[in-house]
Amino acid sequence: MLIRFILFGCFGLLVELSYSALRESIRSKSLVLTGEASIVLFPFYGFIAFFFPVLAHQLGGYEWWMRGLIYMGVFFASQYLTGWLLDKVNLCPWNYPRAYSLQGLIYFPHAPLWFVLGLFIEWAYPWIKALSEIG
Repeated sequence: MLIRFILFGCFGLLVELSYSALRESIRSKSLVLTGEASIVLFPFYGFIAFFFPVLAHQLGGYEWWMRGLIYMGVFFASQYLTGWLLDKVNLCPWNYPRAYSLQGLIYFPHAPLWFVLGLFIEWAYPWIKALSEIG
């Protein structure tokens, strides 16, 4: 399970880095990819290895779009709680603009991203699990 924790931690940082690099590349109209990721989020990404299989199992009978909506809600709630906790110790790496955000901790235009990411993790989880069991 430790290997899975590390794989999800690395996967989360890679997604964060890729997203910020692509966003900046589009914003600056540049082909250079320069992104940012916060190492403080590694354990939060790693914990996906523990809670996601339980959640996915509970949602197994639902249609894909309903699972996507639930994943999106769970990710928003997790992001809010994580941001709130990190903000208490001055380590929160994000602060979204007031418009379309909740206290700067979650940004509602990211909803489609969380929807798709939840379904992607559902699809990728068996592969990551198998990878973690090699050796």
